Amino acid sequence: MGVFRDVGEIAVVQIVVIVALAWVLGFIGVGLGFALKDYAGSLIAGTVSLYENRYRPGDWVSIDGAYGEVQSINLRTLSILTP
Repeated sequence: MGVFRDVGEIAVVQIVVIVALAWVLGFIGVGLGFALKDYAGSLIAGTVSLYENRYRPGDWVSIDGAYGEVQSINLRTLSILTP
C-alpha cells in the first residue's frame, strides 16, 4: 500500500504544479494582450492609411480643431507639422 500512496501523492503534486503553471501563463497572456493592444491597433490603422491613400505628404489636415501639414506616413505613425 505504501507504493500506491506515494504514487498518489506524486500525482497530486504534479496536478498542483500544472494548475499553478496554467495560472501563471494565463496572467502573462492577459498582461501581454493588454500591452500589445495599442501597438496592434496603431499597426492596423497605419496599414489601412497606407493602402487607402487618403492622405499624402504635403496635405493639410484638421484634427480636433488643430490643423497641420502631413510630413510622412509610416506603418505606425502619421507625422503632422503644426504651425
